[in-house]
Amino acid sequence: MSLEEMMSSSAATNGLAMTTAANTLLYNIPTEVFNVLMFWVYCVTIPVLSVCGILGNCLTVAIITHHGLKDTTNILLTFLALSDLLYSITEFLNCTSLLISQFDLPQAYTFHAYHLAYVNTWNMYTVATSSYLVALISLDRMIAVWLPFQAGSILTPARTTITAAVVCCCLFIIYCFDFPSYYIQWLHSSEYNKTIAVVSYSEFRLKNTSFFAIINKINMIFIMMCVPPTTIVTCSVMIVARLVQSSQQARKMSIKSYARRVKDIKTVKISLALCVCMITLTLIPSYSSTMLIYTGFPASGNFQRVIAALINILFQVNASINFIIYVKMSSKFASTYLQLLSICIRVR
Repeated sequence: MSLEEMMSSSAATNGLAMTTAANTLLYNIPTEVFNVLMFWVYCVTIPVLSVCGILGNCLTVAIITHHGLKDTTNILLTFLALSDLLYSITEFLNCTSLLISQFDLPQAYTFHAYHLAYVNTWNMYTVATSSYLVALISLDRMIAVWLPFQAGSILTPARTTITAAVVCCCLFIIYCFDFPSYYIQWLHSSEYNKTIAVVSYSEFRLKNTSFFAIINKINMIFIMMCVPPTTIVTCSVMIVARLVQSSQQARKMSIKSYARRVKDIKTVKISLALCVCMITLTLIPSYSSTMLIYTGFPASGNFQRVIAALINILFQVNASINFIIYVKMSSKFASTYLQLLSICIRVR
């Protein structure tokens, strides 16, 4: 179920009206202004960010695999790049229906119906997967910092790969219940004198409404709101505490130990940057939208569409920014990127 659908169903159940000043402001936005706003969000901003995310994550996978997957952090970063790549693709497809609507509105309805039925679940799945992968990265770095001598035996490439794959598969099993929830039916539109596709809940979904309600609550509250932020925040605090403690002992370290510490700090900085981006750009907006749902904010009118648009922008920024973080914080990654870029320029 998409964010708009979840907010719509919750508001219909609660039947509460918004009484804040935002109600008057957002509900009375002129249609022309609102349409222009949605055009710039879904036809310009998000598509551009999505293309940047697709290119950036493809380059990330190419560069990291070029360096080799013997390091556990590189393995997790590769999984994260693949997840963000899939999210960027699905988000670009999400915007395509609005792009098509500028030229052929009936065809846009059909494309949007297929997107809700077959693509939207992948979109939500990749958001959850990326948050769990960042949590694994923070846990990986916390173990490396607190147990530097035992980390090599604990964090092996094989174990890391299996752990990341198991997490991705478990999340897929949870989200795969959404795939049989929708079906496409074709209806003739007298307004356009064309047959268009319309998405509806399947008979399976309607017969198991209570089951899907439980699954949605588990997805929103436990899977997204509890495990990733708790893990990320706890590991990040422990990492920072350990680095502060070790900085006081830096003068007593041998050259070999000090070199290892410098390398760990560089990797930890990347990990902390990923954690901050995940919390501020994905988890906090997800938490805020969930609170809006359960506090009875209405889903009709323009308000929830504006909120959904802002959240989609933040999600896509998070899926696109990792490449910039790697270039800025890893000299090895940046040098490899420049080498690949120079080779491409020579070929052209």
